[in-house]
Amino acid sequence: MLKITALLVLSAMAQVALADDAPAGTMPPDAAAASEKSATAEASATKDLGFELPPGFKAVKRGEIVVYCYKDATVGTRFKTRKCYNEEQLRVYLLAFESQQRFPLMDAR
Repeated sequence: MLKITALLVLSAMAQVALADDAPAGTMPPDAAAASEKSATAEASATKDLGFELPPGFKAVKRGEIVVYCYKDATVGTRFKTRKCYNEEQLRVYLLAFESQQRFPLMDAR
């Protein structure tokens, strides 16, 4: 009985704490400005490339270098890892992906 009462009190306290938070659709002005700044940085980096980034890739600035990253779960694990490529490596990755799409492996029957 004591465990059930404690559980009810904790759940009531959690509801009160969550009710005091700001509505989900609103962001503080600083966060909104930061997201706009990152969006414009990604757009300018994409323009410099001369082609559109594939789905899932994001432009990330590391110092003076711009790298293009995506998150992927390696086979055999549930942990996601971030894989990043510079511009030259991304072009090679896209060429390999395009050739794989064009010439899929044949069935060895």
